[in-house]
Amino acid sequence: MLRRIKRWSIQIPANWLYRITPYEMPQLPVDWFFFFLVFILAAGSFWVYIPNLIIPPKVFHLILSLLTLRGALCLKRLSFHNNGLSLKYWRREVLIGVIVFLIMALVLVAFFRPSLQAKWPAAFERSYIMAYLGWAITLTLQSVAVAISEEAVFRGWLMTFLVTRLSRREAAALGSSVVFGLAHLDKGWGDVLFTTLLGYLLALLYIWRKTLTTAIVVHALHNFFVVFLGLEE
Repeated sequence: MLRRIKRWSIQIPANWLYRITPYEMPQLPVDWFFFFLVFILAAGSFWVYIPNLIIPPKVFHLILSLLTLRGALCLKRLSFHNNGLSLKYWRREVLIGVIVFLIMALVLVAFFRPSLQAKWPAAFERSYIMAYLGWAITLTLQSVAVAISEEAVFRGWLMTFLVTRLSRREAAALGSSVVFGLAHLDKGWGDVLFTTLLGYLLALLYIWRKTLTTAIVVHALHNFFVVFLGLEE
């Protein structure tokens, strides 16, 4: 009995989720130096600032990070599929992403209902002042842009590389989540902790679905609603 429990505990959660779907995990066969160089360039693109841009900064960061990753993959004769970016079965993955987000949102509301109720009036009032429709469209665009760029870099590049090199999915999920959390250090340690936990959830989704589409949907919906509800500026 103890041996069975031990084997079960080892399989949870990353290895167990990996076995649910029959697809293969993307592989990123590059060396450590090349990996670090590209990761620094791609992640660093999030902090590039150019004044008077005609497009939203988050969209610019998305373009810059994807161009960096695309160039790196081409140099190694790889594609975005090696980075987890694929439109295969995208309708199903989007639906799964929406369902996962709704479950996550229900859990969060159950724990933080008072603060959410306190934030809603201010959020809606601000929405009308800023011309609700235009503000919502811009927020949607930026939420999706941030989700795609961060998933492509932290899960697609960082985590896929760790899985490929270390062959330890749980360690790769935890390691990429910690780095993802520390990337938000400018917002305080509370945000670092939350984004680390969020990153781990997104990493598990990636391991489960073998594509970043599901994680991108959850990430984008999270980005949209934390601003829409006034939880974050």
